[in-house]
Amino acid sequence: MKKSVILFWLFSLGLLVLFSLVFGQIWIRFSPVIGTAQGWIIQLSIVFFILLPFALVSAKKLTEHFVPGSEG
Repeated sequence: MKKSVILFWLFSLGLLVLFSLVFGQIWIRFSPVIGTAQGWIIQLSIVFFILLPFALVSAKKLTEHFVPGSEG
């Protein structure tokens, strides 16, 4: 497996965990629906539809920065 692919997935996983932890702290402080079914659905939707794509795009940019010529 290429170095850039491994680095991409490590960055993706690390960023997703980081973004999820930050989002979780914000969610706990400000959400009135914590612990309800609606709260879990909203939280999972935000993680998968906003944080996951953001983590993947950020990881791609970081991989391109650290491994020149790894576009694609």
